[in-house]
Amino acid sequence: MKRPKYQLIKEELQDQILSDHYHVGDKFFTEAELINRFNVSSITIIRALKELEKEGFINRKQGIGSFIARTRKE
Repeated sequence: MKRPKYQLIKEELQDQILSDHYHVGDKFFTEAELINRFNVSSITIIRALKELEKEGFINRKQGIGSFIARTRKE
Protein backbone atom coordinates (compact mmCIF):
# COMPACT_ATOMS: atom_id res chain seq x y z
CA MET A 1 0.00 0.00 0.00
CA LYS A 2 1.35 3.39 -1.00
CA ARG A 3 2.00 5.74 1.91
CA PRO A 4 0.69 9.33 1.85
CA LYS A 5 3.11 12.08 0.83
CA TYR A 6 2.68 13.95 4.09
CA GLN A 7 3.85 10.86 5.99
CA LEU A 8 6.96 10.48 3.82
CA ILE A 9 7.79 14.17 4.23
CA LYS A 10 7.21 13.99 8.00
CA GLU A 11 9.58 11.04 8.26
CA GLU A 12 12.28 12.78 6.21
CA LEU A 13 12.01 15.92 8.34
CA GLN A 14 12.01 13.85 11.53
CA ASP A 15 15.19 12.10 10.38
CA GLN A 16 16.82 15.50 9.86
CA ILE A 17 15.80 16.62 13.35
CA LEU A 18 17.21 13.41 14.85
CA SER A 19 20.50 13.67 12.92
CA ASP A 20 22.07 16.21 15.32
CA HIS A 21 21.82 19.11 12.85
CA TYR A 22 19.45 20.97 15.15
CA HIS A 23 19.27 22.05 18.76
CA VAL A 24 16.18 22.62 20.89
CA GLY A 25 14.89 26.13 20.14
CA ASP A 26 16.35 26.34 16.61
CA LYS A 27 14.03 27.80 13.98
CA PHE A 28 12.79 25.15 11.57
CA PHE A 29 11.89 25.51 7.89
CA THR A 30 8.98 27.75 6.94
CA GLU A 31 5.94 26.31 5.21
CA ALA A 32 6.93 28.16 2.01
CA GLU A 33 10.45 26.69 2.10
CA LEU A 34 9.06 23.18 2.51
CA ILE A 35 6.47 23.66 -0.25
CA ASN A 36 9.27 24.65 -2.64
CA ARG A 37 11.62 21.93 -1.43
CA PHE A 38 9.15 19.06 -1.79
CA ASN A 39 7.04 20.56 -4.60
CA VAL A 40 3.75 19.73 -2.87
CA SER A 41 0.68 21.65 -1.74
CA SER A 42 0.50 23.67 1.45
CA ILE A 43 -2.06 21.20 2.81
CA THR A 44 0.48 18.37 2.54
CA ILE A 45 3.17 20.39 4.33
CA ILE A 46 0.80 21.58 7.05
CA ARG A 47 -0.27 17.99 7.71
CA ALA A 48 3.37 16.84 7.95
CA LEU A 49 4.18 19.70 10.34
CA LYS A 50 1.11 18.94 12.47
CA GLU A 51 2.30 15.33 12.80
CA LEU A 52 5.77 16.50 13.88
CA GLU A 53 4.15 18.83 16.39
CA LYS A 54 1.83 16.11 17.70
CA GLU A 55 4.85 13.84 18.24
CA GLY A 56 6.67 16.62 20.08
CA PHE A 57 9.47 17.30 17.59
CA ILE A 58 8.48 20.90 16.82
CA ASN A 59 6.46 23.74 18.30
CA ARG A 60 4.51 25.88 15.84
CA LYS A 61 3.63 29.51 16.56
CA GLN A 62 1.22 31.20 14.19
CA GLY A 63 2.83 34.16 12.44
CA ILE A 64 6.25 33.34 13.90
CA GLY A 65 7.23 29.89 12.63
CA SER A 66 8.20 26.43 13.76
CA PHE A 67 10.91 25.65 16.30
CA ILE A 68 12.69 22.46 17.31
CA ALA A 69 11.21 21.08 20.55
CA ARG A 70 13.32 17.94 20.92
CA THR A 71 16.15 16.30 19.01
CA ARG A 72 15.89 12.64 19.94
CA LYS A 73 13.30 9.89 20.10
CA GLU A 74 11.91 9.14 23.52
